[in-house]
Amino acid sequence: DQSNVVFFEITIPDGVRAINIRIDSRNTNGTPIPAGSTVVAGLWETACNNTTYLEAACLDLGEEYQFACYEPGTYMIQVSTSSANEGDFSILATEVPYDACLLYTSRCV
Repeated sequence: DQSNVVFFEITIPDGVRAINIRIDSRNTNGTPIPAGSTVVAGLWETACNNTTYLEAACLDLGEEYQFACYEPGTYMIQVSTSSANEGDFSILATEVPYDACLLYTSRCV
């Protein structure tokens, strides 16, 4: 049940092949995502035109996930929850240099 969805645009620059993300609950408007909730994080080429996920993962709040081995370019990160788990959150995205990506995953070519 992905009834609450927001998209964030990210750019993977030259020399970077992965993005680490982490989603945390925040009390910005007095409505934080409830503790223990699971959120879906997905990577898309675009948020429109019926495209499909390039990759997606179910994450616990505070868990880090690496979208690895993507070419430089602009992508969309989707964050979604069920209606029971809606609320305020923050997202932290950090770049992973190409060399570090090769150390931690066999997927990069």
